[in-house]
Amino acid sequence: MHFFQDFPKEFTTIAHPKFVDIELNALYFTSEQARFAEWLHYIQRWIDDANAKYREYVEGLRRKQDEKARAERERQHLINDATEKLRGL
Repeated sequence: MHFFQDFPKEFTTIAHPKFVDIELNALYFTSEQARFAEWLHYIQRWIDDANAKYREYVEGLRRKQDEKARAERERQHLINDATEKLRGL
């Protein structure tokens, strides 16, 4: 949820994430009828931005896990090489 509530790239003084309440999987906000379309426009943009930030976050985690696994494989390879060299002595 914090990806949604982080300051987005686009907002107005009327349509701003700080005026949106999030409960479970629902968004609540109050709007004048004349501003409803504006709110929907911005909320959709904020959701799109939040989804992009979340994808970047997950991709970053995956890269870290991949790097950690690669480093562990390299370490294991070095240990195996050293063990084989010692057996040959």
